[in-house]
Amino acid sequence: SELRLVVPEGYVVTQPSGGGIARHPHLSMVAIDCEMCYTGVGVAQVLELTRASAVGPDGAVIYDKLVLPPRPITNYNTAHSGITAEQMRGVTTTLEDVQRDLLELVAAETILIGHSLEND
Repeated sequence: SELRLVVPEGYVVTQPSGGGIARHPHLSMVAIDCEMCYTGVGVAQVLELTRASAVGPDGAVIYDKLVLPPRPITNYNTAHSGITAEQMRGVTTTLEDVQRDLLELVAAETILIGHSLEND
């Protein structure tokens, strides 16, 4: 029987180096960190991406973008995220923009490093 990957809605899958939009040659490793803010209130309150950053194999920053959540921010979570309302003024980058950008930087062969990546 054929193994089939099921990707949850809103998720994306890395491509092989040189395939799709993935860079060639691929980076050997990328370390990623994301910052989150809250949207919604009460039981509808959820964490949403508000910053995505990445460094390459030499430790240099290769990506750093603030991200506008699809719903209004109700708590900037500044104590943990470092994000403020002032920083977010004028931000138009979306989660989909970040996904597309990272699919160019991170090929299927790239080693992904991060803390709590299951949350990022």
